[in-house]
Amino acid sequence: MSKQNIRPYWPFCRTKISDFKISRDGKITQVQLVLDRRYLPICSGYKRKVKQIHSYHTGIIRDLPMGETMVILLLHYRKLRCRQYGVRVKHQDFAKSYSRVTNRMALYIFKLCQRMIVVDVATH
Repeated sequence: MSKQNIRPYWPFCRTKISDFKISRDGKITQVQLVLDRRYLPICSGYKRKVKQIHSYHTGIIRDLPMGETMVILLLHYRKLRCRQYGVRVKHQDFAKSYSRVTNRMALYIFKLCQRMIVVDVATH
């Protein structure tokens, strides 16, 4: 069994890697992230810690590719019951609420769009 640690590739705060799968053809890497329960969740509107959990959900977020491999993060997250904002998604440092890509993937796409036309970026 390998003793190598893959955590440095996904340095997202308040999360743990629970599973890691690579497709047979090697074109898709799926990383399952679960929230670290040692920390209280933070409301995405209020930016303060909240104790009341509304519900649990799973979302799919694309991250930067690793070479020719598309990386998909399967995130198990919580919706919170905030006194000021009502039901909100837990704040994530690495992706905006309801986003389908990580912040670093969005920044990568933005930088490509500054240098290439949109059709070429979409093909890339």
